[in-house]
Amino acid sequence: MIRRRGVARAAPLVALLVPALLAAQGGAFIVRLGTDTLLVEQYRRSATTLEGDQMLRSARVTTVRHFTAALDRRGGVVRYELAGRPAADPGAPPQTLRVDFVGDTAIIELVIGDSSRSERLFIPGGAMPFVNHSYALLELVTRQAAAAQRDSYVTPLLSLARLAPVAATIARGSGDSLLVAIADGSSLRIRADSGGDILGARGTAAAQRITVERVAAVDVPAIARAFAHRPLRGESPSQGTFIVRLGHDTLGLERYNRTADRLEGEQVARAPSTVHRIFAATFGQGGAVERFELVEHNVSGAPGPGESKATVQFAGDTAISTLPDGDSTLHQRVKAPPGTLPWYFQNYALVEELTRRARSAGGTSYTTTMLPLGNTEPWTVTLDPVGRDSMTILLGSIGLLRARVDERGTLLGLSGIGTTMQVTVERVRGALDFAALAKAFAPRSLGPLSPADSVRVSVAGAALAVRYSRPSTRGRVIFGGAVPWNKVWRTGANAATVFETSADLVIAGTAVPAGKYSLWTIPSPDGWKLILNRNTGQSGTQYDAQYDFARVDMKVERLAHAVEQFTIAIAPLGDGRGGVLQLEWERTRASVPFAKK
Repeated sequence: MIRRRGVARAAPLVALLVPALLAAQGGAFIVRLGTDTLLVEQYRRSATTLEGDQMLRSARVTTVRHFTAALDRRGGVVRYELAGRPAADPGAPPQTLRVDFVGDTAIIELVIGDSSRSERLFIPGGAMPFVNHSYALLELVTRQAAAAQRDSYVTPLLSLARLAPVAATIARGSGDSLLVAIADGSSLRIRADSGGDILGARGTAAAQRITVERVAAVDVPAIARAFAHRPLRGESPSQGTFIVRLGHDTLGLERYNRTADRLEGEQVARAPSTVHRIFAATFGQGGAVERFELVEHNVSGAPGPGESKATVQFAGDTAISTLPDGDSTLHQRVKAPPGTLPWYFQNYALVEELTRRARSAGGTSYTTTMLPLGNTEPWTVTLDPVGRDSMTILLGSIGLLRARVDERGTLLGLSGIGTTMQVTVERVRGALDFAALAKAFAPRSLGPLSPADSVRVSVAGAALAVRYSRPSTRGRVIFGGAVPWNKVWRTGANAATVFETSADLVIAGTAVPAGKYSLWTIPSPDGWKLILNRNTGQSGTQYDAQYDFARVDMKVERLAHAVEQFTIAIAPLGDGRGGVLQLEWERTRASVPFAKK
């Protein structure tokens, strides 16, 4: 098991946690969740290689994993490989994840038996791989932070659970402590030596009751054999709790209970104002939803009714809805295929209904329909498995979500990074007092997540205006993360951004007649494009290239100081004949010159 120097006889596992005085070239960690052993890890590190083994327990299976990383001269990772298999079945084909880091690109390959799947992601240069509970990998980052000798060190990571970039901030605490905050919601207080080697850690949030201790050595194969048939104790799959985050902000909390004929639960949501929601779905023969009910309480004191109620009755191929509509009630009949699920924004118990049904159906792809409350037609939803423990969910106009699931389809986590729903969702253990949380969050509403704004200015006699919405960074990696590289971006949030000019202009060398246009951009590490599109008034998810009037190159600059909230400005030039249209967010400014024709 865990070897204690100078101790000849074996000791019980709980007694074998030993403070370690280890060489900088290797180490071992034990990670506990409450009183349960969650993971053990042993690693070896040289100037060019990091290699190690882990035993990881989940509620369904105990897994053994071997990892290797090739390092560059600065200690960055240029190649990472992680291979895992069930501890109870050492002869099973491994599931292997390989990642090559080449400049601003990560080339990812997932191999399961004889099949493989690959993907290329654009990432911030210098991004390090991040795997939950791999403290050997995290130690590479804390060593870089120690070498930088700053009070606060920010670096990009590539989350291999979400296949998306996230930002990590490492701040010096008191004594030998470091505070590590990762934009996916993870946070740790780490004890480290002067070189950045991790001596211990603990989660700082109530939902992360983990403790990490560095020990002299661990015998990973022996521990894996001992725990092979002892998965982590977990809550019943018929109930669950989720925390929803947008960057570092907690956006909402949700818990539910599921029986054979009923799903019920409650939520606290903080945007734009804090509300407490109670929801219930009744299932009929075959598991189809017969009735859905949602009651919402305004607990923040914001303008509006104190309570509102929505219901949907499903019968055959029809959904009959009763919805709040200001001071009145809206009655709606919608054609919906049998088996359609109801949905409203940010309900993850209903998303879990999707993942459970997809798992139960088997096969390589599962397609069904969901009816968002208030919609006049249902969305088509497609779920595709990715390996043993992941799925992609193409959810209507929202985009492609990435979910982590168990063999029953229980939703363990979800990422909407890069979609119109930019949240991360984590399943957490333990009970939450929703009444107390609603009261605590009532005066701390987040407000509109992307408030509307406008710019109006006169340049050279031309009246110019921009109407747009302004999302905030909230600790996230924006370009190459929340805003993917090389894809058309709405250049803001919510409705499409609108640019209006009363006079003919020349923008970056292109003649643009007076009129109204929607603005779109294509951010790229190699340069940005600004798109002027003749179609206006549409949602920011409804870009149609056939209406493009022009595409022009933008000048891109790195800002000395980060801009928290996306900003569009029109700056007149000194000669009075023109100006500059500029976009600023995070540490990027993209701009185009213009002049009156």
